[in-house]
Amino acid sequence: MRKRIVIIVGAAALFSAACAEQRGEETSVTIPTVAATATPTATSKSCPGAIPWDQAYGYVGDGITIEGPVVGTSYASGIRGRPMFLNIGKPYPDPDRFTVVIWGDKRGNFPFAPEVEYENKTICVTGLIETYKGSPQIIADTPSDIEIVE
Repeated sequence: MRKRIVIIVGAAALFSAACAEQRGEETSVTIPTVAATATPTATSKSCPGAIPWDQAYGYVGDGITIEGPVVGTSYASGIRGRPMFLNIGKPYPDPDRFTVVIWGDKRGNFPFAPEVEYENKTICVTGLIETYKGSPQIIADTPSDIEIVE
């Protein structure tokens, strides 16, 4: 017996197809064509589900993906923890910026200098959103936490 794959839209169609399959019947569903009304964005192409950097504060405590332009970078190699900062959306010291932090002990996970690689690029970063001195941030541990969009 051949199996047939059918794409189903809507709960009623799903229920109907499931009942027909249990009875051993073939089902077919017509899917209406819907015209796209939204303009595609970098988020929809590269980072599905990402939220804009300027909305990050509303997601403190959540693990999520944030998207935005890197407008400034800094590697503080002379201070404790040797942090590297990617400032998203607005430059330091603007408190409304979003920051990606890469601690010095994780820097070796990156086969490149993050402050150079990500500078002036739009990125998506995934992790737990925390705050430091009132600004939202994500701590990135590996390159897989950060995706370059453009």
